[in-house]
Amino acid sequence: MVPTEISSVIPDTRSVIRDPGDRKALRMATGFRVRRSAAPRNDGLIFCIALALTLAACATYPPGQTPPDRLPTHGAIAYNCANGAQLMVEYVDDEARVAILGGPSMVLPQTADGAYSNGRYALSGSAAQANWTVGRSAPVSCRGN
Repeated sequence: MVPTEISSVIPDTRSVIRDPGDRKALRMATGFRVRRSAAPRNDGLIFCIALALTLAACATYPPGQTPPDRLPTHGAIAYNCANGAQLMVEYVDDEARVAILGGPSMVLPQTADGAYSNGRYALSGSAAQANWTVGRSAPVSCRGN
């Protein structure tokens, strides 16, 4: 014979709200805290403003001084061009070694200060911003990263 247990049933007091203004009973019935109306807190907004001001202070330079060129002045630099072309350029001595992603690679001799060309392809500019020209087409702006 299996013994049967008798358990006492505790009535669910959460479903009974004696006074509609009773916050404790309302909290127990819904499971949520009931807060009195108060001014909304703007902790997140204050944090974002403080962060923006901090970052802005770090990015300023004294008058007349320009930010340093963070890209290397020689070595491999990746360029993304406005027409979708991607270039890897390595500046070595008086030449630029250019590899077009998905295309040919070439060596462009220096023709002027900051300008390299082999007659068909031309690259001019600096490490951060350059112009890429193929044949007789208009130069395309490229940004180094």
